[in-house]
Amino acid sequence: MTKPRYGLLDRYLTRANGLPRGRAYSTTEHEVAVGDGTVLKAAHYAPVGHARGTLVAMTPYGRAGIAARLVFGIYASQGYHVLATSVRGSFGSGGAFNPMFHDGSDFRDVVAWMREQSWYTGAFASFGASYLGWTQWALLSEPQPDHKAAVIVVGPHDVTRFHWGSGTFTSALPVWAALLDVQETSPLRSVRHALTKGEPIHRLLRRPAIAQELFEIMPAQRSWLEDRITHDVDDPYWAPFDLSETLERVDVPVLISTGWQDIFATQSLEQFERLSARGTDVALTVGPWEHTRASGGPMLVKEALEWLGTHLAGAGPTRRSRVHLHVTGADEWRDLETWPPATAPRRLHLTPRALAETATSSDVSFSFDPADPPVFPGGPLLFGGGYADDKAVAERDDVFAVVSESLETDLEVHGRIVVVLDHSAEQPDSNIFVRVSDIDERGRSRNVAQGDRRVRADGTIRIDLTPIAHRFRSGHRIRVAIAGGAHPHFPASPGTGENPMLATRRIPNRHTLRLEASYIELPVAASTM
Repeated sequence: MTKPRYGLLDRYLTRANGLPRGRAYSTTEHEVAVGDGTVLKAAHYAPVGHARGTLVAMTPYGRAGIAARLVFGIYASQGYHVLATSVRGSFGSGGAFNPMFHDGSDFRDVVAWMREQSWYTGAFASFGASYLGWTQWALLSEPQPDHKAAVIVVGPHDVTRFHWGSGTFTSALPVWAALLDVQETSPLRSVRHALTKGEPIHRLLRRPAIAQELFEIMPAQRSWLEDRITHDVDDPYWAPFDLSETLERVDVPVLISTGWQDIFATQSLEQFERLSARGTDVALTVGPWEHTRASGGPMLVKEALEWLGTHLAGAGPTRRSRVHLHVTGADEWRDLETWPPATAPRRLHLTPRALAETATSSDVSFSFDPADPPVFPGGPLLFGGGYADDKAVAERDDVFAVVSESLETDLEVHGRIVVVLDHSAEQPDSNIFVRVSDIDERGRSRNVAQGDRRVRADGTIRIDLTPIAHRFRSGHRIRVAIAGGAHPHFPASPGTGENPMLATRRIPNRHTLRLEASYIELPVAASTM
């Protein structure tokens, strides 16, 4: 056990997050044997004095050290016991690293061990971001009577979508694998990986035989990464990675936080909607953030401590509203009682030159070269995402882009824009990517929402874009850009029907849209109709 301390880092974190002065806390390393005999390493952060409650987290990113103190130490300094456990095969824990595979049963065994410790307060809450959010859903799949609250930040419940998106492999998984590959080697390599924002892996996505190159540069990750790459999206292999049924069993108060440009935003909003429909005590915060910024920050720490104070410690203020979200374009925060709010659909048709109120019978075609896919900056990426100027990509010949007339009044959109396309392609196995952007009076363009789909037959396709709360201001224009690919969001479709991560041969493609039956539908807030 370390000597209790409240050091300079703790003082800085307290001030940076606008929290009351904290207390000293100690850290103790433990070994926890789970059901099959595998021994996991855990760190216990113990506050000095009377504890407000107990928090648990399971992580692949390290449980101790400076980086971990940024996550766990701040809660210990505010009076909570924190038990942080390293998942199998990471940071000294036994077993082979196979992310997301054993987390539910292992987490429950860790909780059972915790109940036997003298410092346990008799009730606990779970907390954490990203992977630490996934492990909470895994724990919640079998409700525990002393589990009193959860704080799930950018946490997916369906990892299949993290890997395969809507049918084509996403760039997020190989970028994440590269992070895991360096995080236990040296701090310098980890920092360098973060600074590159995944660009070295993104470059690989431009080439054929992507998987083989990944295995060569990350041999330590091959055993699990190869499984994820070689099992297609509809393979039964993925069943344990989809915890959608857990959303029908959760019976503890859950605070869900995300960002509009986070890779898991769609799942976070779905979690809130499904738990709300069941009458579960659930709250939602959505900011103008991508994954990294959505994973933490003063607002999220304060809201988490408020939630824990109310539902675990039994003291502290109650949350002001069930939904706290940022409306982009308007640049304002709002308090709501539900999501999505009342809206009405507004349909805009794709024509050869513009978004219009009436349909046209024309057709348009555009090409796609897998060796030179269009680059769509920003958006929901694991690293390097967010809001970006995307004017240049809309001007490419292989991108079909149409723009509305200047808006006469503000138009506020809440929810998911629906895109319907009557589509055909020369090569039957293809991708379609759609992005909606906001163009201001000076012609500056910024991404708002996007979506994609793997298409294997001609006909009508529907793409539900990422959720938004956005105000298109008076004088602005709405652009829709459509392409056969979107680097670096996913690897180029090979056009051969093969797994894009394994394909060694790639064929250019040509797409055709029949515009008479192609349109977008905006869920427009009643206040701006």
